[in-house]
Amino acid sequence: MGIPSSMKDELSRWNNGVGIDLETWVACEGRFALAAGYCSVFWPGFVKFERYILRRDFSEPALRSFENSEGATRQSVEAVMNHIHIADIQHSG
Repeated sequence: MGIPSSMKDELSRWNNGVGIDLETWVACEGRFALAAGYCSVFWPGFVKFERYILRRDFSEPALRSFENSEGATRQSVEAVMNHIHIADIQHSG
């Protein structure tokens, strides 16, 4: 994987400006508890509900709302119900 442009400045500051690769940065900054927690985000549990495959603990009212959207298909409903915003998984405060 290439280095995301949003990470280039961060990684270039390591080693007195020589820089560091992404995997080494993860090894330095990460910890096992975070890796285990991220597994639940990036490798979630799914359930079959009616005609859908959805992330476990989905919201049925949200599902019904998306079902009633103009042009909704099973695929479009699953896509919106199952997606995550990676930027939103970190606490912004």
